[in-house]
Amino acid sequence: MQICQMLKNKKFTALIIGATLLVAAIVLILHSVNQHPLKDSGSKDSEEYSTAYLCSLFNKLDSKVNEGRGYSEYLNTDGFPTGALLAWSESYLIQACANMYRVTNDLEYLNKLHNHVQSVLANRDDKIGQKDYKNELVPSWGTNKYTKHGEWFHSAVVTGMIIYPMLEYAQLAKESGIEKYSIVADNVIQQVQESIKYHDREWKVDHYVFPEDFYKIENCVLPLSQQATIGRSLLLLYELTCKEEYCSKASLIAKLLKGLLQNIGNGYKLGLSPGEITDENKVGDISHSTITIHFAYLVYKNDIVFDKEDILRFTNTINNLAQANENHFPKYLDGTGNFDYEVTAGQYAFLAEFDREVYDLITDLFFNHLKIDQTAKYMREDWWGTVMLGLSRIALFQSNLE
Repeated sequence: MQICQMLKNKKFTALIIGATLLVAAIVLILHSVNQHPLKDSGSKDSEEYSTAYLCSLFNKLDSKVNEGRGYSEYLNTDGFPTGALLAWSESYLIQACANMYRVTNDLEYLNKLHNHVQSVLANRDDKIGQKDYKNELVPSWGTNKYTKHGEWFHSAVVTGMIIYPMLEYAQLAKESGIEKYSIVADNVIQQVQESIKYHDREWKVDHYVFPEDFYKIENCVLPLSQQATIGRSLLLLYELTCKEEYCSKASLIAKLLKGLLQNIGNGYKLGLSPGEITDENKVGDISHSTITIHFAYLVYKNDIVFDKEDILRFTNTINNLAQANENHFPKYLDGTGNFDYEVTAGQYAFLAEFDREVYDLITDLFFNHLKIDQTAKYMREDWWGTVMLGLSRIALFQSNLE
């Protein structure tokens, strides 16, 4: 009887211990779900998103594009469908390399940046003899992508896209203290200023316009994302040269942008072009708006025009899009449209600085929905740059967590 009672007591004790462990496990699971509500049983383990993993993945994917040279050796006559490859893919790859250098301090990335920038600069139109529609040699990179009759044309947006990451390289090169890079950086800054100066003829009070002699339209204002594209370069030029003219223009563009923002819940929406949002001026899409919002972020970092509340509202805008769509990102900032552009949402990872949820939403999108680490679906000229830039911004945030 005593033995039976002892066995019963042991069984009872075991049941109590088992129940306690089960309750503890449930609590831990619920806590994990609350911390990462979008993760499921098919999600990668969080350790796989470590900086080391992200760097390894970046290098693996980078090597698949012309053996790591990206599109740096392409002339702007190549690509989709008739040009602008340097602006809409190579420029993203250069930005991505800059971020990976920030993540690792590995000089291999700085050297890669150096090689990409030098190659693109060497193919500037005035250096290769590519004349524009006026039969002039221009210190920029032209394209016939945006023209009706195949004329060779230099637009502020293409110039802005290409020179911005060059200035990132120049900034990092100077900060490195390595003489051979610092000397090249000064030359890059000088050449970028030549490109910017060419577009002075398109500056009107507080914004850029399309060339009147080309479009035959007076004061045809550039869309907001295009204003922001060259605005980012102006801002970096100011940081590198301390010339007030650059800060002044960037500030005026920022004031124009801020004055056009409209509240949507706890976030913002903005039109594609300056002015009231109407049927003709639709809400900005998440692809082009990556540049507009990134410009606002850089302006905020320089303590001009935009404040933290503004950036928090932009952050809420991006979070709201995903939360309302099972962590997919619709095309437009007001939550409408299809999901054709959602791969570009990775670029918003820089907003994770203001809300960790942005990081969780984007990593879930990249690795669980789009599976960028497993498919070649996005390895196309018009998407690959944005994938790599998004991945690098994820890695940059992750490195700050560790």
